[in-house]
Amino acid sequence: MSAPRNTAGPHKPGPTGTILDNELLPLRVALDRLGWGSRSLSLAKQRGLKVLCFGKRSYLHGRDILAFLQDQPTIERHGGPGRPDLVAGRLAEDGQST
Repeated sequence: MSAPRNTAGPHKPGPTGTILDNELLPLRVALDRLGWGSRSLSLAKQRGLKVLCFGKRSYLHGRDILAFLQDQPTIERHGGPGRPDLVAGRLAEDGQST
């Protein structure tokens, strides 16, 4: 029997672990735990996520990841019941912010 397929988006598995504020994670481990790919990392770095580098290795500190995520605005991706036109916090037909 095979594992259920991720039909929610690109064929990348979702988050696979926890992030603790007192741990230093190799970049690849942190990305796997978050379910992020290179595009998500690039966007996070643009928005201020601090990546630590030593030689050719890159690391993320748990407290930096958690602080970064807590500082991000929450965006409702789906309108939900009665609001199918609401996408990313805007009304699709007229562009008004909610």
